[in-house]
Amino acid sequence: MNSVFWDDSNAGPFAVSGTSGMVATNCVIQGGLLGGVNTNPLLTAGGYLRSTSTACLNKVSNAWMKSDIHGVARSTLAAGAEIGAAEWVDTDADTLADWWEQFWFGNLAQTSTGDLDGDSSLNPAEYFLATPPTKDQDGDFLDNDWELRYWPDETIAFQDGLGNPDNDARNNAAEFNKGGLSGLQTDPTRVDTDYTGDSDADWLPDNWEYSKFGSLTYYTGSDDPDRDGATNLEERHYNMEPWTLDASWDGDKDDLPDWWELRAFGNKSQGKTDNPDNDELNNYQEYLLRGDFPNNYNPRKDRDPTIIDFTSTTDADADGLRDGWEIYYWKSIVPGSDGRGTPNGDPDRDGCPNLTEQTIDSNPEYRGYATQPDYNWDGDGDLFADWWELKYFATLNECLPDVDLDGDMRTNMQEWIQWRDFNHLCDPKQMDDDCDKDGDKLFDVWEKQYFEATLGAGYLAASPTGDPDGDGWDNLREQKEKYNPLVADSTDDGKDRDGMPFNWEIAYGLDPAVNDANDDPDGDGITNLQEYIRNSNPKNKDLDWDQDGLNDQSEMLIFGNCDQSASGDADGDGLTNSQEMNELGSNPANSDTAGLGFGDALMIRLGFKFNGDSDGDGLYDAAEAELGTSPFLADSDNDGVSDLNDVFPLDPALSERPVGIAGAPIVKLLLPVGIQLQP
Repeated sequence: MNSVFWDDSNAGPFAVSGTSGMVATNCVIQGGLLGGVNTNPLLTAGGYLRSTSTACLNKVSNAWMKSDIHGVARSTLAAGAEIGAAEWVDTDADTLADWWEQFWFGNLAQTSTGDLDGDSSLNPAEYFLATPPTKDQDGDFLDNDWELRYWPDETIAFQDGLGNPDNDARNNAAEFNKGGLSGLQTDPTRVDTDYTGDSDADWLPDNWEYSKFGSLTYYTGSDDPDRDGATNLEERHYNMEPWTLDASWDGDKDDLPDWWELRAFGNKSQGKTDNPDNDELNNYQEYLLRGDFPNNYNPRKDRDPTIIDFTSTTDADADGLRDGWEIYYWKSIVPGSDGRGTPNGDPDRDGCPNLTEQTIDSNPEYRGYATQPDYNWDGDGDLFADWWELKYFATLNECLPDVDLDGDMRTNMQEWIQWRDFNHLCDPKQMDDDCDKDGDKLFDVWEKQYFEATLGAGYLAASPTGDPDGDGWDNLREQKEKYNPLVADSTDDGKDRDGMPFNWEIAYGLDPAVNDANDDPDGDGITNLQEYIRNSNPKNKDLDWDQDGLNDQSEMLIFGNCDQSASGDADGDGLTNSQEMNELGSNPANSDTAGLGFGDALMIRLGFKFNGDSDGDGLYDAAEAELGTSPFLADSDNDGVSDLNDVFPLDPALSERPVGIAGAPIVKLLLPVGIQLQP
């Protein structure tokens, strides 16, 4: 069924033997044997359908197969499907079958004039000849770029469409064009996430592993990543999540969920009625009262089957403190040091004895935390927390609410409220450093420290904008940066400790509170610290930062460094570096700048000017040396045309290029190559 038997080179019928009992359905058969349609199907040279094919013009009332060999859905309507194995669908009417466009391009956006691979064979021709329309140099139906994307270290010849390096259900060709029609590509180097096989033989289907773990290499069927007692194999079998603790999973059927047993005991060997901690509750009762154990385990509230419960009523030493409560805080019911384990002890010195701490459910070991009930414990009822009174007064009967012991405009009660409500560590016996009675943003403590000696009781009158030491910073800035407002910071390095004095940084507009020693605001290659050491302006670019008499840029251009000296003679030609760079214009790194074999010193004695024009013809002497003309004759060939304007300055017969003679003009160099004159 759905087949084409035709050979354009053979006019006769196919030789078919043993036809007894054979039936042909919806077929094109040369010679009309077995009831087949005996009309040339007019397929392309590559065996594909086209709109004029017989298979398209001869419809059948019902398709025996749901899809054709290209994955295209076949018509089941009375209008009929194509006969043969293929279905002709060209929804965009571009003479290209939809399946072919989807197969090669992943879309229907191609045209009949397209040539994606640039081989001068348009899409219709590629379709007719069944040749790849994309960049597929090795003819394996895999795009070159696609192959190199996954195998960048190989040549495209190493892979082909039938290869299957990841050993999944798809070869490379199928990976390149997954499903033929979807246009989606999959990775040929790893098993596809929709593959239901088990590539790593761990009893877990590949697609399940990929969907849960993103890889085949992390976990096996016997692993339990969420530690709920159910293996991955069990999680998949019972449709559970391997990364989510399954609260009801009970593999050993003892009414104790596996996760609870594992977290509590490290195994699943405990029984429902066992009582390993010998308190009032067996394991099952502990589990039922577990609270959030173990995800947010808190033995003060949750039940732990391995230790006596925090709320246990047992009191083996009859001291009024529950055994579980003592074990939780002190690991033992035996009294310890500093009042631990005794009913009247107060190990945290908050004024609240252990027995009371137990009663109000507070922590007998810590104080000062707002989340603990004893933070506000006030045993004597004076509205001050006992621990706070003990901290600052060492007794509970000396703290009077309306007294201001330190003179900072806060009474003892106000100091305590700052502690209690704002976590502001105010000391009732010492002036707070943030008090500002006159509202001038200068703290009273700071004003008293620096101005009481000069202003006496009126020290609060110090002005925030005043600058008594005249160092450029007002009192408010001095306070912020923690400097002395009465001492000009002229030699002190200052807060930034960057090696540059305070007043020097102020003078040049730098910030003495920021370490900017390595900054270079003028971009001259000298850091601020170097500028200070040299006593130069850090915001004015220096042309000669090492002060050796040589332009730094010229030194870098010629020598690649700034290590030369003005009196040195780098090329040994008898001329100093300073003479050559600053006066003569010759190259201090080349003893024969002109390249004439005479040396720079001799050329100078002969009257040669590296940075001048001896004969006044508009060409520097160095340029004349390049051209071969005389630096002492304005018209070297004596043809009446100066060397500057003479196209052929050394040929007396020619001064201009003859008509019809091609060639580039002679370039007149005005400065020697590599020489930069001092500005």
